Amino acid sequence: AVDRGGRLLTDVSPTRRRGLMTLLGPLVAGGGSVWVRRPDEDGWQRRYAAERATSQLRAPTVPGAPGQPARS
Repeated sequence: AVDRGGRLLTDVSPTRRRGLMTLLGPLVAGGGSVWVRRPDEDGWQRRYAAERATSQLRAPTVPGAPGQPARS
């Protein structure tokens, strides 16, 4: 959830059903979204700070899926 006027950082695609709320949720709350494609796992927190995000939503990963980084 995004607080009023908040900023969501996400790697969930807005073209998917789950991702639709990454677009609509922040807009309804008077905030915004930052979408990151193929995020650098080591740099996620730096990106969060640089974008002045107030919340985050990460996409689930499938181990071994093409183009998906490993998560620990």
